[in-house]
Amino acid sequence: LSYNYIDQARLGLRWLIEIQNSDGSWFTRYLSSKKPELNYQHTQSHYAAYIAILIWYDFFVTGDLNELKKNYPTLKNALDFTLSCQSKEGLFYWAKTIQKQCDETVLLTANANIYNSLMAAYSVSKQLNAIEQTRYLATLKKHKVALLQYYKQFQDFKLDFSMDWFYPVLCGVLRKSDAKQHLEMFWEDFVEDELGCLCRKNKPWVTFAESSELIMALCIAKQTHKAKKLFDWIIEKPDQDHLFWMGYEHQERCFWPLEKPSWTSAAILLALKHLSNPKQACFIQLIDHFESNQ
Repeated sequence: LSYNYIDQARLGLRWLIEIQNSDGSWFTRYLSSKKPELNYQHTQSHYAAYIAILIWYDFFVTGDLNELKKNYPTLKNALDFTLSCQSKEGLFYWAKTIQKQCDETVLLTANANIYNSLMAAYSVSKQLNAIEQTRYLATLKKHKVALLQYYKQFQDFKLDFSMDWFYPVLCGVLRKSDAKQHLEMFWEDFVEDELGCLCRKNKPWVTFAESSELIMALCIAKQTHKAKKLFDWIIEKPDQDHLFWMGYEHQERCFWPLEKPSWTSAAILLALKHLSNPKQACFIQLIDHFESNQ
């Protein structure tokens, strides 16, 4: 969608609609176009919520109201599942088992993603004047309070993965001066000069998907100079086929693992869009649209 591949994006959306479970969820991993992998049949709350961003962004790019109306039942079913995983405090448990019981693990990055998805769900429901808009907004507000409280505790004790550092900025939980200060506070812990963003603190592994997502977070926090510098570092790292390895082990000075995931290339393309054309960048526009309609 970011690069106007509308038909291709909608093929993916049609597939998701076709395989959505009756409770609104999706399985974590599929062996084929429809068959879930046996060991990955739990259903994650944030996976279900993601589709709200896709449906909102399709409308943002195309302005196709009929497509939005057609996709809304899928969004509603997905959000019904996600909201069934919310704790009394407002945070979301990460998954349900095959027996439909909540695994009460709380993941910070997953919760940040759900916050972003709730923004999209609310924006879509408001556009359609759907009855769910009141519920989505109330859930979003409760979730933000709980997430900010949890995040303060989390960063004091457990800030180990880089995604837990910058996702609250990427997903719009931390804004303006708080976002800028927060990114600066942990920059030295997670960024390796001339290479990119580490996956984990104190581990010598730079990953290009995390680096790209950090670039987007920097753009949202209006730290464009740092975002450009980071992008210049990673854009020099593709293989001869112009695809990117998952990461770089800088102590051993080798790419590792020897995999070129599609999501790494996708993240780099999204980072480029946030740098080159912020008026069409998904996360910037979603946050700005939500905040301007409050």
